[in-house]
Amino acid sequence: MLKPLSAAKWNFGAAAHLLNRAGFGGTPAEIEKMKQMVEQAMLIPGGQRMRRWQTKLVLREALRPLVPEAVLTRPKMGFPVPFGSWMRGAYRSTLDEYVLSPRALDRKLFSPETVRRIVNEHLTGARSHGDRLWLLVNLELWLRMAIDGEEPQPLERWMDRMAVSV
Repeated sequence: MLKPLSAAKWNFGAAAHLLNRAGFGGTPAEIEKMKQMVEQAMLIPGGQRMRRWQTKLVLREALRPLVPEAVLTRPKMGFPVPFGSWMRGAYRSTLDEYVLSPRALDRKLFSPETVRRIVNEHLTGARSHGDRLWLLVNLELWLRMAIDGEEPQPLERWMDRMAVSV
């Protein structure tokens, strides 16, 4: 069952999408090389590619002499984004626009005093509130689009300005 599913995923573009996200595949030659590599990987019997729910067996075995066992056996980890440090630096204005603005505070979803305290503690380094601030920024972005009916274009222009300022 694994082999047909894997082939279907490849044929329907998921692999190409992932390759592009990972920075591979811009030229047709690069995409063709990666496709050949994936096709070769499909020749490996399913039990050698995946055991129970542990994936990347071939890669793990190939790296075993080079990588500590703890790395090979640890649970899957997400890719941490340094949002907290970004908010103390180049993206500081994000907090002003999406967390501390009158528009955000007037929603009265949270105590304005508490929100200001969290931002202040984070900016001064007294406490790390990066995760909370990430949630507040995303909540406000969602509210502006889903509730206020704001189009994403103003948000995209703001993000473009932020990217230039870094």
